Amino acid sequence: MNNLFFRLLNNKQLQRQIRILYYLHKCDSISSTEKLVKELETTAPTLRADIDSLQQLLPKGMTIKYYKKIGYRLMVSTFKTIDSIVMEIAKDTIVYKLIDEIYRGRIHSFQTATEQFHLSHSVLRKTIRHINKELKFYRLTLSTKQLDLLGNEADIRYFLFEFYHGFRQTFTTNHSYQTINNTYEELQEATTQIATNYFRINLWMNILKQRLLNKQMIHLEPPLCKEIKARTSFIQFKSVFKKYFKSRFGITQVAEEEIVWSYLIRLHCVSYYPANKTLNLCYPEDIPTLEQYEPFLRPLQNSTTITNVDLLKLKGYLSNLRLLTKISSHFERITLELHTSVPMKVKKLFKEWQNYLKKYTHVLPFSVTHYQDIALTLSIIHYANLTSSSTQKKQTILFSFQGEPGLEDYLTRFVCQLLPQNVVPLFVSNKFISHKMVLETEVALVVCNYDFLDTTCPCPVLLLSYFPTKKEWLDLQQYIFKLAYPIND
Repeated sequence: MNNLFFRLLNNKQLQRQIRILYYLHKCDSISSTEKLVKELETTAPTLRADIDSLQQLLPKGMTIKYYKKIGYRLMVSTFKTIDSIVMEIAKDTIVYKLIDEIYRGRIHSFQTATEQFHLSHSVLRKTIRHINKELKFYRLTLSTKQLDLLGNEADIRYFLFEFYHGFRQTFTTNHSYQTINNTYEELQEATTQIATNYFRINLWMNILKQRLLNKQMIHLEPPLCKEIKARTSFIQFKSVFKKYFKSRFGITQVAEEEIVWSYLIRLHCVSYYPANKTLNLCYPEDIPTLEQYEPFLRPLQNSTTITNVDLLKLKGYLSNLRLLTKISSHFERITLELHTSVPMKVKKLFKEWQNYLKKYTHVLPFSVTHYQDIALTLSIIHYANLTSSSTQKKQTILFSFQGEPGLEDYLTRFVCQLLPQNVVPLFVSNKFISHKMVLETEVALVVCNYDFLDTTCPCPVLLLSYFPTKKEWLDLQQYIFKLAYPIND
């Protein structure tokens, strides 16, 4: 309920219905009418009407069962996560359709929108007014004249990334998916090896392709372009980018600023848990400069136990953030969804990092705008390593997570704590989990926090929420235990 789409939504009933789904999913038991009424701050008649209407929206394999005089329970037997089901419902709303049509360049006027969506002028204006309340936090406006997003192109692209990121893996189902997948693999193999998250890069490449097709170009500061163009790794990246990306998408001319932007945007996709020691957390030109973050982190080293691995990840994150904020300060941000999902132990560490950041931010080589967001990311990266345990990686259970900086590392370390001694994981985030990969690695189970599209997978697949609930962790642990210690009937 805390991702960007739901903040843009102005349908009060649908907002309540989504809250009902998440609440019942979290409970995983019969919830009384009284509890639901209190949770939603509504009335019993409104609750019944909302649930009756919601039943019509639910996909096959999911229903809300009513137990007379007891309460409601969510019954699920479908091969999808609760996040995915909610998003399928959301994609049928005017808000989603409006932004998606604008993004794809299919709608160009207010009048066209009213006709296409069968809306009155007043309803559409009301919807746009509500959207603009949220857009102001992105320094953007949705114009009612040409019906387009107005503002800095870098901010528009960030907004689109956060918007579609909330829909998890659904962007890989479009017609260009295989082309982008191939291009991603070629870029990874032919350029500087950086530990990146496949899903985030996939989304960014979709956004770049569409904005170029719409002739919406990026504009970067000349000093930034000059700094990046002088890099050896950029020259290598530029050569590969021109060879593969431009030819594959039929875009005959790409401005050099777009290539600089693409080079830098890889840093927004870094996974801070490189499974392979040959992968880096930043570009090679930035490795020698990591020591400039030593003055910022030195008080932390003096006050707490922190490993060299911790320091390397924290320095890598800060180094990447320095470059990304030269595109837009929005890259400091993380989603409200992540803010509200982290457990209490991380929240305690977050408060410490928040105070620490405000106290020592003056020694950072870049200015800070979103203190809370940076502090929480640092907390997640730090906490993930505080709770880590030494685990030998073997091809037994395949885990694939997508998420914001630090979240993958957190989920990975948490998983390691759940595993019995005779079960060890294989973590994959820089590749698409294909049928062929599952066969070749001979894994016994695949676990991921996004929709796994291959329904013919040769082994069982467990789907988790973006930020798994306590019940999901317990269910996963129980499943792994049964897998590790099978009991003959």
